[in-house]
Amino acid sequence: MADYINSNESRRSTLANQIANQLVDYIQENKLQAGDRLPSEFELAELFNVGRGTVREAVKILVSRNILEIRRAKGTFVCENIGVTEDPFGFNFVPDKTELVDDLFEIRFILERYFVNKAANYITKEKLEEMRQIVRQIDEHVDDHDFCVSCDIKFHQCIMESSQNLAIPVVLPVITSNINYFNQTPFVRRWEVANNGHKAILDALEKRDGELAEEEMIRHLAYVLERRKRPSVDPRAVP
Repeated sequence: MADYINSNESRRSTLANQIANQLVDYIQENKLQAGDRLPSEFELAELFNVGRGTVREAVKILVSRNILEIRRAKGTFVCENIGVTEDPFGFNFVPDKTELVDDLFEIRFILERYFVNKAANYITKEKLEEMRQIVRQIDEHVDDHDFCVSCDIKFHQCIMESSQNLAIPVVLPVITSNINYFNQTPFVRRWEVANNGHKAILDALEKRDGELAEEEMIRHLAYVLERRKRPSVDPRAVP
């Protein structure tokens, strides 16, 4: 009996995975976008000619992959950042966060130089205005570290998104993770000076000058790294 039950569960699991893959095909073929609602469980069961229980299991699989989300009393919807989890690379489980920060920063240094150069060619007026607002918000809240960190992430995210690189959803967590971990380490951060770096990058992007934008990004990241290397320096003495 136990073998029969296990075999039954195995077949159901395999079928649920098949339906999960068909659901992904359905989303792509029907060009569903983030926030779009899927047909009801009953409708999907009829569409794929399976039981509602199998559909339910298939949906759970896609929820775990951050492709679908279930909203109580509303239905099943396509996720905003489809297929991207908050910690896709398992950085939270790396024991030595100090070494992780340094290694991530090396990757970030390479990536952001590339993306800011490309962004100069493609960035929209709307994105530029969004970045201007972010810079203004940091200027107004230089003493609120957590708020400035969130603005910092948004600023760099705008640059990466503006590069129009299709790999951004995969690469972006590397940047955001580094910024988060970086700002949790004990060093003095002068947000008014860091924001001057943001302004210089923004100015280069407004001029559509990719090489200048890359130079300013290098200068900005070098400043941030130097501040971390000198955690005990009085921030009023050295910019």
